[in-house]
Amino acid sequence: MTSSLVGSEMCIRDSRILDALKKHSVKVITNMGAANPYHAALKCQEMAQSKGLTNLKIAYVEGDDISSRLDDYQEYVTIETKKPLSAINGDVLSANGYIGCVGIVEALKNGADIVITGRVADPSLSLGPLVYEFGWSMDDYEKLGKGTWVGHLLECAGQVTGLSLIHISEPTR
Repeated sequence: MTSSLVGSEMCIRDSRILDALKKHSVKVITNMGAANPYHAALKCQEMAQSKGLTNLKIAYVEGDDISSRLDDYQEYVTIETKKPLSAINGDVLSANGYIGCVGIVEALKNGADIVITGRVADPSLSLGPLVYEFGWSMDDYEKLGKGTWVGHLLECAGQVTGLSLIHISEPTR
């Protein structure tokens, strides 16, 4: 897959979201940008225009790619190999860290209809809109904690409700 396509696969698979945006005035916040939120946003814009949605403001959030900082971490031991990063034989293809909700909040404050992120902490997809919509301060830790809790429950609903323990291929009794 070429770098210009990385991150656009989810946008292509979920293009029916764009159909819903034609009927309803809602915001869409997603981490479908994968390793390339910029190109995912471009692809999403192209798809929106092909559906007649020319007034959408599509934002992308970067900051998760730490590839340029790998030299700072060469002596850190990796979880997978229990050896320093410098001992990896071959090229590192990507290095991404989870970021928080600040970029999502900023995009919403700037009027984005669709916000596409790369690697973002799971609760941030819910916490960002909460902070934006209710005007929460980024140092109101009680509200941020509750919002993070809600975001985590929403993201992990299947595990919270026991869905991860069900073997879907087995008949129910």
